[in-house]
Order: sequence, then structure tokens, then C-alpha cells
Amino acid sequence: MATDVSGTFQRLQDCVNKFVQDSRTWQKQITIDKPTHPIDPTDQNTLDKLKEVEDNLAKDVQTPPADIIALRDQFIATEDHVTKAGSLYFDIIAASQTPGAKNKEAEAKQSFKHLIGEMNAIRPQDQAPRELEPVVLPPTGLPGGNSLFIALLNTIPVIVTPGTGITKQDIIDLTTQLFVNQQGNQQIKLTDTQISALLDAWQQVVKAFSDASVRTAWLNTGSVGTIEAIISFDALHSDLEILYNQLTTNVNRTTEDSLDSLLFSLY
Repeated sequence: MATDVSGTFQRLQDCVNKFVQDSRTWQKQITIDKPTHPIDPTDQNTLDKLKEVEDNLAKDVQTPPADIIALRDQFIATEDHVTKAGSLYFDIIAASQTPGAKNKEAEAKQSFKHLIGEMNAIRPQDQAPRELEPVVLPPTGLPGGNSLFIALLNTIPVIVTPGTGITKQDIIDLTTQLFVNQQGNQQIKLTDTQISALLDAWQQVVKAFSDASVRTAWLNTGSVGTIEAIISFDALHSDLEILYNQLTTNVNRTTEDSLDSLLFSLY
């Protein structure tokens, strides 16, 4: 069946414009938050690059194609822009520091996922397949080894402070136990030394995955695609919030004077 050039273009244009609009709204909120949450120069540079990519993305879908060949060219250009935008998203995650920015970030990511899904669904039949990686939300906050956080904790080198008597396997076991106990069926007893070691190890996982070389090595395992990895980074932070919540609600501690300061030191 021949491709409906006009109808396909309209769906592509609508999805692109929605993504660009939501992404710019997110970036605008980050800028509004600047007085109380200054942006690192590197983040600002990334935001400028993202705006340039989005400008080109929106520009390339403003003129209706004359035929299937022109539509195919628009898809190719759009795919390139989307791939660039996706890689830049990694580098500005840390810029969302307020509830308003995080909410708008979630909306932009949802539009991003929808755009990719639509492009894979409506790609011209005359165009050779070049599907973008489908976006599949990785497991977040699931018991035991099914958690993304646990998977990375097993994979990424974690340094445990010498002299504490705590091993990396202890960190993995305790973290798993916290995920499993989300319903609060039992109070987990932890010493402040254990809590400090857990917090330090968790931050090492997040910081390691933020590093481009580590992230690239993980992607090269073939277990996930680029777009999935973007969503994975967001899921990683969701897992971290679950773990922090567990420490404050379902843990019996040996003292009560250090947890708040330990948590505060992470932000």
C-alpha cells in the first residue's frame, strides 16, 4: 500500500513540535531556577547545543514534502536530530534540581518517547528500515536482582572504605534487602557505619553511570539502546529515591543523630 505522504508528514510534524515545545519548556524552567540553583558552565553549554539541535529539528519538518522521496529525506534528517538530542539529554540531567524542573523534564521525556514510537510506526514503506531503539522503561524499585540499580551495583566497581569490615557483597545484599522490604514488612537493623557505606556506594554508582566512558562501555554490552539508556538514567535516580526513603522509614538505627546530615551531604 502506498504511503500517505501528507498524513504521515502531519503526524511527524505534530510529534516533533510537541517534543520541541516540551523540551524548551523544561529548559526554560531550568533557566528560571538559576538564581537559586546556578547552572554549571558545562551544563549551560549543553543546553545551548540542545537548543541548536531542536531548532534544526523543528525547521526540517515545517515544509510539507512534495513526494515520498522528500518525506523519506525528512525522516532521515529527523532521526539524526533525535539521536543528537538523546545524547545531549544525558549531560543535562543534573540541571533539573527543583520539583518544577523535574516535572517538566518528565513531560519532555514522555514526548521524546512518543516521538520515537510514532516515527517507527509511520516510517514510509518506501524507506529502508532504520528503526530507532524502542523505548522500554527499565525495571525500577523491583525486588532483588531485577532492579536496575542492583544490576549496575554488580557491574560497576565500587570502593568500600577499608577498616569498616563491610564488603561490596555486603553492600549488594543490604541494598537488595531494602528493595525487597518496600512494603515495610520488617524493620531492617543497620549501624551508622553500614548506612554511611551504603550511601557512599550508591553515589559511586550514580556518578560512574554519569561518566560518558562508563556509560558507553555499558551501552556496548548490547543490553540496551541509546534511548533506553537515557530513560535508564532517570530510572536510576528513581531507585535511589526509593532507597533513601527506605532508610528513613523502614530501618532501625543504632543512633539517631547522623542520617539527616549524611543524606543532606549528598545534595
